[in-house]
Amino acid sequence: MEFSITKSQLKSLNGFAVSADDEIANKWLETHSSLYGQGTPHGFNYVQRMTSMGVEHYFSKQAFQLFKMKIIN
Repeated sequence: MEFSITKSQLKSLNGFAVSADDEIANKWLETHSSLYGQGTPHGFNYVQRMTSMGVEHYFSKQAFQLFKMKIIN
């Protein structure tokens, strides 16, 4: 499956880029990540985080209605 969103819809999302600085990123993740931390709400619909393999993109459940799904063979 492939999911897509238009550039204008992506720009309309309340987004945040987690700092590339490991100490700052880890502190933010410890506070706001449901997987790695306390899961304190942060109010963003779109969060980006740089990793050694590239950028990870996280979307809130409210953002998923904007995506179009395509089945790929």
